[in-house]
Amino acid sequence: MSSLRDDPSNPRWLRKALREIPRQITELAEAFSDRAAHTRPESGDWSPVEVLGYLVAAETEDLHNVEVMIAEDGARIEEQRAHLAPGEHDYDGQSAWRLLERFLSQREELLWNLEFVESEWGHAGMHPYRGRIGLMRYLREMTDRDLEASITLRKMLEASAQEEPAGRWR
Repeated sequence: MSSLRDDPSNPRWLRKALREIPRQITELAEAFSDRAAHTRPESGDWSPVEVLGYLVAAETEDLHNVEVMIAEDGARIEEQRAHLAPGEHDYDGQSAWRLLERFLSQREELLWNLEFVESEWGHAGMHPYRGRIGLMRYLREMTDRDLEASITLRKMLEASAQEEPAGRWR
């Protein structure tokens, strides 16, 4: 008997993953104390709040790109620059809760757009240097990014738990 997991290119699997992984991110992010959410690891990697800022920037780009792909097969999609966001923006001064809220709000908008996709699942966008990227592949890459952020936050949470007791941030 096959399940949605057996075929990650299945639109139902993609919508489920795009809905469920942010729930995991939310649970992880809410477990950080305010101090821990704004503390950069000694390794120099991003802080939890910078990971959330990155997710907001990536979701903004992705929402736009998915909308244009749905609207027109072969539409030009933008280069993804979200990985530069933590270096270009001061996320340390921002509320982790507000960043998480923005990410989740944009994800809900994306999921709403996907509810009405029928024949457009075969659409693709034209990326400046990657060429033609199918909608399904693009969405799968989003789930991969979400999983990576979830794993990163989990590792950070485990490291911060050794330093201080868990608590919720504002």
